[in-house]
Amino acid sequence: MSLKKIFVINLVLGIFVCLAHIPVVALKLSGASGFESVNLWQVLPLIPFDLVLLLGAIAALAGSDERKSKILPVHAVIFGLLSALIVGMLLWFVLLGFPEGNFSWSPGFGAALVGYSVHVCKRAFYQGTSKLMANAGWYSAGIVFFFELVLMYKFYVVHFT
Repeated sequence: MSLKKIFVINLVLGIFVCLAHIPVVALKLSGASGFESVNLWQVLPLIPFDLVLLLGAIAALAGSDERKSKILPVHAVIFGLLSALIVGMLLWFVLLGFPEGNFSWSPGFGAALVGYSVHVCKRAFYQGTSKLMANAGWYSAGIVFFFELVLMYKFYVVHFT
């Protein structure tokens, strides 16, 4: 995948995460009804990462290949943290169970984000030609998706039987 395609994907993801997090913080701070249960300490730390992802993608797409190669490791670290967060969330579900209330979760999307994150990290930091590493994103997405399916089964058994 070319650097331009990676940064287009990063731009789209940056737009989505900014649209997901920034209005929630603004509505919570303004005292809007329905946002009383939002914990700002869970959302506020994400805003700088969202903005770095969005602004970095814009700068990379508008700049040279040299700029792209300087921004890619920054994005790789952000996506690596995202991947660790998703895997940590899966472990949380396995060990402590699912959260109460209106809980939403998409197994396919989580696996895709982990796979993409591994691909971006590999592209930024790995210079070798190993066949195993060439498909590391696919392998990691498959493993995460398998565990997400197991958790979905666990959720179904616990809540519907």
